Amino acid sequence: QCAISAHGKSGLERIANTLRPLEEEGLSLPPQMPVARHAHMVLCSDFLMPPDELEKLMQRYAALHLRGVLLHVVDPAEDEFPFEGRLEMEDSEDDDVMLLPNAASLRDSYRARMDELKARLQCLAESAGWFYVRHITRELPYLALMRVYEGLAYKEHA
Repeated sequence: QCAISAHGKSGLERIANTLRPLEEEGLSLPPQMPVARHAHMVLCSDFLMPPDELEKLMQRYAALHLRGVLLHVVDPAEDEFPFEGRLEMEDSEDDDVMLLPNAASLRDSYRARMDELKARLQCLAESAGWFYVRHITRELPYLALMRVYEGLAYKEHA
């Protein structure tokens, strides 16, 4: 495989066409493909994955001296866990179902785990020389895009 060029509209279309089959396979991480040293990269995800997978990937990118941004995208319900009473949750990847008899009783521990995830992502980004951006989907998307741009520009001049 070769690296994907991202110059202009045709570059973005090539990226989309390359990544579409990966989305259908349900892969959580970017594909293993050549990346130019000192390139810029944005990883955009909810990052709800085993921590060691992302850590290995970030170590590889740090060794290539990539500049980048971890864009952590969070749904408001994931952020606040506003649920009450009995709750049935389905896994979007494998259709597993979990029944919570009292969702509200889990709110504090859930929020603590989400805070741990945020702190781990911030630490991971910082240790790789990257920038961390957290975006809640109820916010305007251009705000996240501006922070991503700022992170890439900051690291370029730092």
